[in-house]
Amino acid sequence: MDYSENSAILNYDKVHAEHWKTTQYTLFISIDRFLLMKEWLKTEGPLPLQSRVTVHGDLFPSSTLINPASFFAVVSKNIGNSLYVVADVDGNKMQHNCRNLHYQVWHHMAFGHISDDKVHDCFAMQFFTNKEIAYLKQYVAEHFAENAHPDGHFNSFHHHSDNALHFFFIFSPRSCWK
Repeated sequence: MDYSENSAILNYDKVHAEHWKTTQYTLFISIDRFLLMKEWLKTEGPLPLQSRVTVHGDLFPSSTLINPASFFAVVSKNIGNSLYVVADVDGNKMQHNCRNLHYQVWHHMAFGHISDDKVHDCFAMQFFTNKEIAYLKQYVAEHFAENAHPDGHFNSFHHHSDNALHFFFIFSPRSCWK
C-alpha cells in the first residue's frame, strides 16, 4: 500500500479567468491477497507441477503460531499414489504425501482510494484501511465462506508499504488505531 501521488483534475473548457484554478486529489493504492482455504485444506487430489506448497503447514491457521517444522516448496514431480517430489528454497528435493502439502492459491484484490484531502498521514491511512477491511470481511463472507472466521475477524492482517512509517504512526504506534 502506498500513496501514489497528488494530482490535479483539469478542466479543458475553462475560461481564461479560471486558468489557475485546479481541483486536486490524493490517490491511495493498496493490493490485498489471501490464501484460499478450500485449496489449503485439501489432503488429497492432484497438485499441478510447479505449484507452491507449504510442507507440514497447519490445517487451519487457528492462531498466529507457525509450525516450526513447516517450509515452502515447489512441486516438481507427481510420483503417484498421492506422493510428490518437492524442492525447497535451496533446491533440495524430497518426497512427501499429499496430506502433508498445503497448496498455496492466492486471491488478489486491488483497491484505489481517491480523496480531496492531500495530507498523507496515519489518520487518512487508517480511514482507507478500515474501509478495505470492512469490504474484505463482507467480500470473503459472500464469496469464500471457508475463509471467513467464525467471529468475523481476520486471523492476521499484514501491511506492507515503502517504509514510510509516518503513514502508520504519528506519536506512538497506538495513536491512530483504535
